[in-house]
Amino acid sequence: MCRTLPGRWSVPLLLLSLTGCASSSLQLLHDPPAYLTDVRAEYYSANPDSPFCTNVSHGTVVAGMGRYDVLASWGHPDRRVRDGMGFEEWTYFDRDADSGDEIEYNLMFTNGVVDKWTARTHKNTGLAYHGRNEAPSKVVPSEPPQGKKVPQN
Repeated sequence: MCRTLPGRWSVPLLLLSLTGCASSSLQLLHDPPAYLTDVRAEYYSANPDSPFCTNVSHGTVVAGMGRYDVLASWGHPDRRVRDGMGFEEWTYFDRDADSGDEIEYNLMFTNGVVDKWTARTHKNTGLAYHGRNEAPSKVVPSEPPQGKKVPQN
C-alpha cells in the first residue's frame, strides 16, 4: 500500500524551502473575491498617496497597514474579534489547492494598525495518510508562501 499521496509533501517542502527567506508580508493562495476590484478602486481614489498602494495591488499584507488597507488587500475577514481596549484580530482561511491543507492567518491590530500575525496550517484530514506520530495541525513560520499572484487593476 502506498503511504503517500500526490501533493502530500508539496506544502511542507515549500515551507521548508522558504524558511530561510526574509519576508515581511503575507499573501493569500487563492484568487481574490469578485467584490475586491470595486473596493480597491475606491481605496486607490481615496488614498492615492498611501504607502501601501503597491501592497494592496499585489494582494499582500505588511506590518503598519490599517484596517482599510487590509480590507482593500484581502477583503473581509472570515472572523473578527475585538477586545474593546484597542486590540483586534482578523482571521482569514485559505486552502492549498495541491494538498487540500487549510491555512489560517491571524492578523493582530493594535490601535487599528497591523503589528503582527500568525499563520497555522491545518492538514487535510480527508483521505490523506497520517503517520502514527504526525500531528493533524502545526504552527508554520510567520512568513508563509507567497501563493498565486493577484490580478492587477
